Amino acid sequence: MTEKNKAVVRRFYEQVLNQNRPEVAQEIVAADFVVHGGAPGTASGPRALTGIGERLRAGFDGSTFEIDDLVAEGDRVAVRWTMRGTHTGEYFGIPATGAGVALHAIVIFRVVDEQLAELWPLIDHPGLRRQIEAAASAA
Repeated sequence: MTEKNKAVVRRFYEQVLNQNRPEVAQEIVAADFVVHGGAPGTASGPRALTGIGERLRAGFDGSTFEIDDLVAEGDRVAVRWTMRGTHTGEYFGIPATGAGVALHAIVIFRVVDEQLAELWPLIDHPGLRRQIEAAASAA
């Protein structure tokens, strides 16, 4: 079960985010998918996850996700990932700087019947903001 759960999570990063195939989310994300601790008004279901890719691609050209660690226990899969891209669009209200950036995160998914059901994210937005602000200051 844990290997199947890891495969679903890996498919999300590889196909939905890296290959920009949001239609895959319809297959692997539960209709009642929930992001815990998300911003008020965060979408639920597959749209919650496809929206992540859209927002990041709007601010960071060529963004790719690399899975640094993938650990599973029961119905939970923990992922430590790094997103790399070039700041080519406004993000945090800061105009494009053209700087290369790296965003780090650790997230935990709950997988039910080979679909992503819940997500608990811890994303280093402060670190990303510091990179963007430093690049804007240097310009």
